[in-house]
Amino acid sequence: MSEVKLTEGSANMLLLAGFGILVSGYLGFATRREGKSLVRASLLASLSAAVLQAIVGVGTVWLSGTPLPYVIAPVITVWALACAAALSGALAAGFCPVHEPIGCWHPWGTAA
Repeated sequence: MSEVKLTEGSANMLLLAGFGILVSGYLGFATRREGKSLVRASLLASLSAAVLQAIVGVGTVWLSGTPLPYVIAPVITVWALACAAALSGALAAGFCPVHEPIGCWHPWGTAA
């Protein structure tokens, strides 16, 4: 088996992929906090993770010249991790109670 060298473009792709994982986890959390169901929040975050990973993967191939076969496996792995992060974010939002904002005092007795 040949050894695959990590090029500069691949290293940048992995950094951007890590950012995509964090964003998909946050989207799952935020969508669930807005009142969507667990399934809907997870699917929305997973779909956004797929779009982000497609952009990152195609950008890596196009800009850095990394061969496509070396990009496919990491993108699929990162997408699976992003889906797990989306589900974790949606589950975490279900465990945290929503706090209503504190009303501001106004001199005429109405909230601003």
